[in-house]
Amino acid sequence: MRRKMFWSGVSLSMVLVACAASAIEYAVIDQQVNAGKRFPSLHFEVITEEAPFKKFFTDLHSHQLPSPLPPEIDFESSFVIFISMGERPTTGYRVEIDQMKRSDDLLKVTLRLQEPSPGEMNATMITQPFVMAKVKREKGIRQVAFLDGQGHPLHSTSIPEE
Repeated sequence: MRRKMFWSGVSLSMVLVACAASAIEYAVIDQQVNAGKRFPSLHFEVITEEAPFKKFFTDLHSHQLPSPLPPEIDFESSFVIFISMGERPTTGYRVEIDQMKRSDDLLKVTLRLQEPSPGEMNATMITQPFVMAKVKREKGIRQVAFLDGQGHPLHSTSIPEE
């Protein structure tokens, strides 16, 4: 009987943990090492409307001729997040989204910020690694927290009410 109660408790705990932090659907829509818009240091954006997104995307790609067209985003069902590492002195830097999880009204975006290995040969040139993702809009998410790979907060921002 005790054994059955123990396993029932373990199962319930696992269900509660799964409900407390659930994965969010997202898709990377752009990831590069250079941008036309300058970001001197780490930079984070949450974009919830079409017009600001199109302007931001156009500015971001202003260094490319011809500039790519912004992807079509349905802002009724999605929003966009953008992360830039800012200006870096060499190649070899990269920013990636490791995971996105929801915890109550908070969306936690865990990032992988990669730097060149010591002694690695890299071209000396200014780079601006960035990643942009389309995120499925879920009712009740009011805040986005960007975290490093160890779970330390880098930035937090509110999402405007729908």
